[in-house]
Amino acid sequence: MKPTVSTFCVVVLACTLLVSTAQGVQEIVFDITAVRHYDTPFSDFVRNSTLFNATDLLKTNDFSTCNPGDVSCCVTLSPSGSVSVFGGPGDMFDVIDTVTKHDYVFALSPEYKVVTAIEVCNGTSSSGGFKGCSKNPTAVRSALIRNNVSPDVWVHEFGHGQGQSDDNNCPAYIMNISASNTNVVTSAHCTKFRTLKQPYHLGGTCGGSSPPSAAS
Repeated sequence: MKPTVSTFCVVVLACTLLVSTAQGVQEIVFDITAVRHYDTPFSDFVRNSTLFNATDLLKTNDFSTCNPGDVSCCVTLSPSGSVSVFGGPGDMFDVIDTVTKHDYVFALSPEYKVVTAIEVCNGTSSSGGFKGCSKNPTAVRSALIRNNVSPDVWVHEFGHGQGQSDDNNCPAYIMNISASNTNVVTSAHCTKFRTLKQPYHLGGTCGGSSPPSAAS
């Protein structure tokens, strides 16, 4: 049930108080689940190291020349459980090239659905393929992602799941649609990334320049 405006305001105020501390910015840890197709090589080790490097991109201020520039965003992408498996050998559902496959795989519950190729994304086809594909906005984060992409692509798709649109105002923005070896997260991006959307839990504190408000 959709909450009333007054109830929502109470929840927002409570969440904001939780994530703003006198010592620094409250870390928000998002618990990331993943499933891979049977024929798509992707291990727990690869998932864990990718999320570790994705978190480093979020938390590191690279002092970019972009305007607005980079901030240290107090968000951690943490692996949750083991990478599960869907599909079977040779069923070709590791290649998302039809709307039927797209919709079927998107309906799987783990957040990241790891496949070999994505040629259809939200009704758009591309012979060159997509690195990732998300539904934005959604009540829950959900993304298709290729098994061999860099950590910034994972952050990009996570951002869409948090309600952040593409931002092409600087080539280095992680939310740039190119999403190719990008590393800049602006204060506005970070505020979206810190939206309290399950599953998450609270970690320690960060002393960087991450915006203190987690609700939007």
